[in-house]
Amino acid sequence: MTLVHREYTYTLTLVDSSGLHQRLATHRNRPTSSNWSTEHDFSSSPTGHHLAYAVDDNIVVRDLQGKELRIEHVANGLFRFSSDGSKLAYAKGDNEMEISVLDLESKHVSTLGSLPNVTRLKWTRNGLLAGTQLDKAGRRTSRWDQVMHFASSGTRTRVFSGRGHIDRFVAHNAQERVIVFRAKTILELRLRDGQWHSRLVGRFRSYVKNAEMSKNGDVAFANDQGLFLLIPGKEPRRISRSKEVHSVWFHRGGDTLAFSTPERVSKHDVATGTERHWTPKKERITSLRFGADEDDLIITTENRVYSWRSASATPRFITMVPGRELGGADIFGRKTLLWSSAASYP
Repeated sequence: MTLVHREYTYTLTLVDSSGLHQRLATHRNRPTSSNWSTEHDFSSSPTGHHLAYAVDDNIVVRDLQGKELRIEHVANGLFRFSSDGSKLAYAKGDNEMEISVLDLESKHVSTLGSLPNVTRLKWTRNGLLAGTQLDKAGRRTSRWDQVMHFASSGTRTRVFSGRGHIDRFVAHNAQERVIVFRAKTILELRLRDGQWHSRLVGRFRSYVKNAEMSKNGDVAFANDQGLFLLIPGKEPRRISRSKEVHSVWFHRGGDTLAFSTPERVSKHDVATGTERHWTPKKERITSLRFGADEDDLIITTENRVYSWRSASATPRFITMVPGRELGGADIFGRKTLLWSSAASYP
């Protein structure tokens, strides 16, 4: 018997109001599973003025006028816009990785330092958090993960360090507060008197798959037990029992939490607990995100894109891509940004 492997082509495309398609990037690979994440491939700035996307081992930064800047040898998925959209952080290299920040107005690049095996970047009020994997004992079996903070002043401090895998960490943009999800436990870390202090928040039976923090410090996280909301000073509260929650986004104001399963999109009012739902007909939901317009929730199904605004009872259809599967979408300027895939057999 001969095994035939499917090859996938992933494409990032801009579509204007007339339906004209402009291809920005194409990737060809043979993934080991059907799950793939848009956060490793493209990101639009919170202001909607810039777009960053991966092309091979480089990233391209594009503005609304179409001007582009290419940064070479950026590690997969390791680029993040600051909350005000003025800077882009990224990590370059393979093992010992250099962490830098690009000022999007002046185009000046400042290097913060280097760390081995960087896994994640997150912005804080006065700097940048970087997750990293260390080979503490010189053996791959002795994994030691840590989170480092690079302050705007140039100082570098260790926020957390411990044996084992860090699933996720989220940070508050206005407070020195970090939530770390590690080995089925939740830790809260706060900066006091120049030192980071940790507190155990809770334990769960499964690992965290996704997590986000709002501007108010509320944290939503999903695991195989459902979707939970963690409000500062309170115990985690389950708001969905579905094991299939895959997209979790807070509205920029922090008052609304949007999340989705393959079958349904939900908007959860954090203060009152009331919810609104939308279930598409015969379509599987692949992703969602709040766009640069704070009121615009962009919903992606297998080959359609919708926009759900707070004043509307149901989402509005934007566009579709026949013959390809959509993994994500966004609005960039007056155009729709599409991330899609198609399978072929070599």
